[in-house]
Amino acid sequence: MVLLKQIFSKYWLSLLLIAIVIKNAYMFVQLNTVSRDLVIANEKASTYYNQYKVARSFNHSLNKTLTRIQEDAIANQKLVNAVIKDRDLSNKQLADDIDAMKKGFESAKDSCQFARPPVAVSDRVRSIYARGGNQG
Repeated sequence: MVLLKQIFSKYWLSLLLIAIVIKNAYMFVQLNTVSRDLVIANEKASTYYNQYKVARSFNHSLNKTLTRIQEDAIANQKLVNAVIKDRDLSNKQLADDIDAMKKGFESAKDSCQFARPPVAVSDRVRSIYARGGNQG
């Protein structure tokens, strides 16, 4: 113990300088570790930022595609509605034409079985035939 007191009393400045050097070496190691961690964090941040830009671009493309698909769906629905309306009109017109032909033939059948049908019936049949794209 006395020996330690003598060493400490004679060499206290040297011991203090050695302690400062050791502490500085420890701090240097810690500083290098923090610096390395900071470089890694910056690299990760750069990677994440690039991934963000790719995801943002992909999201923008998806939004454009979704908008286009929605517009196409609306246009297709309008076309379907128009086709349904035309079909219903054609069905009604066809039913009217069939009724007119039945009435005409029924009235003509009673009057003369072998004679030509009345002009109104034959004109109606010609108009229906011509409407179908045929020339008669």
